[in-house]
Amino acid sequence: MAGPDGAHTILLPCTGKGCSVEASGDSWPRQACRLFRATCADGIDLIPSCLRTNLPLDPDPMRQTKIICTIGPATASSEMLRELAENGMNVARLNMSHGSHVWHGEVISHLKRLNQKLGMAVAILLDTKGPEVRTGDLSRDLPLRRGDQLVLTVRRQAELEPYTVEVSHDNFVNEVAVGDTVLIDGGMLTLKVQEIVGKDIRCRCLDDGLLSSRRHVNIRGKSAHLPSITAKDWQDIRFGIEHGVDFIALSFVRQAEAITELRRYLQCENAAIDILAKIEGLHQIVW
Repeated sequence: MAGPDGAHTILLPCTGKGCSVEASGDSWPRQACRLFRATCADGIDLIPSCLRTNLPLDPDPMRQTKIICTIGPATASSEMLRELAENGMNVARLNMSHGSHVWHGEVISHLKRLNQKLGMAVAILLDTKGPEVRTGDLSRDLPLRRGDQLVLTVRRQAELEPYTVEVSHDNFVNEVAVGDTVLIDGGMLTLKVQEIVGKDIRCRCLDDGLLSSRRHVNIRGKSAHLPSITAKDWQDIRFGIEHGVDFIALSFVRQAEAITELRRYLQCENAAIDILAKIEGLHQIVW
């Protein structure tokens, strides 16, 4: 934006109430400490004019960063999708972990009409659920403190003992070992495996946290022995082909073979859909 003296500035967030911080000049960010201007609510300018330099701006710049918006119930209407598109949405993401095919189909129809009517080019990305291990349903959130004992179990029964939580993968008990670190909800809660008894995995909490229903469960440095593309994923991919989505994001990709398998399938279906591999752990990176 241009200031009263004609200098262009870049606005950055500031923690002060009613205050913004600006950086100006072509030496940003190497000498940012010399080029900060704090403009507070009282309008005091704390940087001398001798340090201000014009920042050349392209009158018609091409935005390199693209905006992907996950569409949910609050944004699924035609009106809200149009508002998102007019404010910069490049890609509409459909999370196949939630919602029915009927619901997602309605969103796709809205987006295609929007593109055709307004001449926009909002792409549609289908994000597969992927193979995953999750905790079971809890009647209420479970607060945990460092040092607490928590049991993860593959027992399937209606009532479980206090501080016992079901996990969805039946073979999980055979894939974890004493001493392993188990990450709940991407590391929001960390557990250390102390003992395995039958179908129970007895753990100690390494930090404070709040455990809620259906949280992701991972073993640090290991992958669960699950198919790369599940039966549900194939159903959703078929749905995406039929509705002409632009991208498929394949979740929890562990090996290149999963991408190759999907690419061959798309080619057999004559579907011009690009594939995105979602890397969701260090062990999934191929060097």
